[in-house]
Amino acid sequence: MKVLQDAFLEVYHLKSIHTDTVDRFLDHRGSKITLWKNGHSLMLTPNRRSDWVDPGTVGMAEMREANELHRYNNPSYNIYPNIVTPIAPTGLPFIVFWPATDTTMNLDVYWFAPDWGGGPPPARWEQRIANFDRILDEDLQFCEAIQRSVESPGFRGMTLNYQERRIYHWHEELDRRIGAERIPRELRVEPVLGDWVED
Repeated sequence: MKVLQDAFLEVYHLKSIHTDTVDRFLDHRGSKITLWKNGHSLMLTPNRRSDWVDPGTVGMAEMREANELHRYNNPSYNIYPNIVTPIAPTGLPFIVFWPATDTTMNLDVYWFAPDWGGGPPPARWEQRIANFDRILDEDLQFCEAIQRSVESPGFRGMTLNYQERRIYHWHEELDRRIGAERIPRELRVEPVLGDWVED
């Protein structure tokens, strides 16, 4: 489960995985991360151009509550433990990660959108979901290889950097929920992010 979900908790992979898609319009260097209590977090990534609008959403109904933050940035929320949702004015997917076995997971995507009235979804929705599926396929392409490397005898763990603090925050929360006293010392993460967690 975590191999894939971790990729949704950082943004620097845009340069290597999404070179012809998301990296063309989002500026990973400008991302801002907010950590909240109970493991929740937000990663706000600005559009490369302040006036850019996703051409696939032009003319689609927008949520009344949408504002400039949603129009000119990509706010991606992690609802602890297993939901990631990048919000756009025209709608949002809930990407839900479900552990299946110790080494595999299932991924479900649920779309939420403004009411378009009766009848089938507008034609633009079919294209929008197809575009999203293409991006999701880019995220999925290396998961099996990454999982194999994590399981290899040469893997000794990893150090998480500043850009991966949402991942570390996730692990700190997991330890809190299990109870540090119930986790072998060598498997615990040291709680270091408390001063950066907002109410």
